[in-house]
Amino acid sequence: MGTLTIIASGTNEALTSSGSVLSALSEKLYIIKGGCGSGSAVKIVNQLLARVHIAASAEAMAIGARLGLNTRKLFDFITNSGGTSWGIVSHESASYKVPLLLSTVAPNFSCQCSTAGWGPYDDDALVKVYETITGVKVEGKLPVVKKEEVLCSLPPEWPSDPIDDIRALDQSNLKTLIVLDDDPTGTQTVHDIEVLTEWNFEPLVEQFRKRPKCFFILTNSRALTSKKAPALIKDICTNLHTAANSVGNIDYTVVLRGDSTLRGHFPEEADAAVSVLGQMDAWIICPFFLQGGRYTIDDIHYVADSDFLFLQGTEFAKDASFGYKSSNLREVEEKTLGRIPASSVTSISIQLLRKGGPDAVCMRLCSLEKEVQHV
Repeated sequence: MGTLTIIASGTNEALTSSGSVLSALSEKLYIIKGGCGSGSAVKIVNQLLARVHIAASAEAMAIGARLGLNTRKLFDFITNSGGTSWGIVSHESASYKVPLLLSTVAPNFSCQCSTAGWGPYDDDALVKVYETITGVKVEGKLPVVKKEEVLCSLPPEWPSDPIDDIRALDQSNLKTLIVLDDDPTGTQTVHDIEVLTEWNFEPLVEQFRKRPKCFFILTNSRALTSKKAPALIKDICTNLHTAANSVGNIDYTVVLRGDSTLRGHFPEEADAAVSVLGQMDAWIICPFFLQGGRYTIDDIHYVADSDFLFLQGTEFAKDASFGYKSSNLREVEEKTLGRIPASSVTSISIQLLRKGGPDAVCMRLCSLEKEVQHV
């Protein structure tokens, strides 16, 4: 069963032959009688209401702010889906000579938004017009920002390249780094590292006997259900533990590689690993995917698109399985359903990284109490 709502119209023969496919793709399927074009007519009515609702929602948020309400909670309460095809509404209403006295006011707000420089925003930017008129701030969403301005505002990078120190530490460290990759995109960004696509006892024993510095296991668990993914990680960690003990004198560290926006089975996979390998001193979440235009600044995770940095409203945030509301990675309570409050998360800021350097970061990490999750 899909998650789409489909409005279909056409000949009886076409609807009969395609009905089973449309049903499989959709959560709700509406068959509109009247032949070809009837579905578009329904869409026109829907878009008319959507545009007016957007303008009305902006007014509602503004008056909510004026009344002193918590606008974030108000936003969550009244949020509805909207349409984006206003053009067909105005065109068809003119064609059929149907006056839209209220609805035609709505596009003027879009014009004002664009003139004021809010063009890159989505329809929610209509509330900016009311913020200007009333002088109140409606903090429903964090803004889109210019990438160059944000990056130029940051402190300069740490002057010394730590790569030689990292290599020296790596040579003296006998631990094997094992990366459980929940999606093939992770293995595509490395080279000269073996990737296992099976995790039975025998291939793991063979791998441990090579004494490698690192190897990947492609789990592809992001494609599994929230029940099957943790079970798979638990099974892999159990096999790793058994294989390492069989070879003997093997020490290893497990890293869960996932999406930088935490789109994946977090914290379920981490919990599964802990259930086998034992409690860790801390969970270190390192969001990084420079090639994909991901930036984490002051705990906020941005997705770059051309010259702008976006927060909510991206295709990642709207993911059907792993969507999220907050772009602040400290607020993992959303992903953990309140189990890990933001107040228990420690941040290693970009200021500390660039101004204090490796020693300052090491001191900060070593000062943490055990079982403190931090970004």
